[in-house]
Amino acid sequence: MAVTGILIFSGSVFSKMVCDSQVTSEIESCARSNFQLADKDLNEKYRGLIGKFDGVDRENLRSAQRYWVVYKDRYCEAAFDATNPGAEAAVEKWACLESVTAERTRELGYIDASSDMTGFYRALTFVARYYEGGDQR
Repeated sequence: MAVTGILIFSGSVFSKMVCDSQVTSEIESCARSNFQLADKDLNEKYRGLIGKFDGVDRENLRSAQRYWVVYKDRYCEAAFDATNPGAEAAVEKWACLESVTAERTRELGYIDASSDMTGFYRALTFVARYYEGGDQR
């Protein structure tokens, strides 16, 4: 019973598959599954984060996320185009989508960790003091 709870709780952490087949269609399917898991993690992080903001901050995050989705799709379509018509083109696209999505999830985690803005203002003050020789205005 305890083992089941642990597996359910930590499922997305350990469920990324190693795509080591010799068959391209199987590798593609594996890469697609990894992207879907990364996308699920991203959506969970985003939903949790957006609920912490209101007003202008909420709209700014929503707008940034929309722009990021367009960027992700265009960037990874370029990976596909660069390897197309090769058999690995779709694999490259799914791998790109998974990688870029995982990185965005980490970015949202950083935003979440500093959502009170204390860390941001400390960093801004440091940069202003030591690199720009001025203040944070």
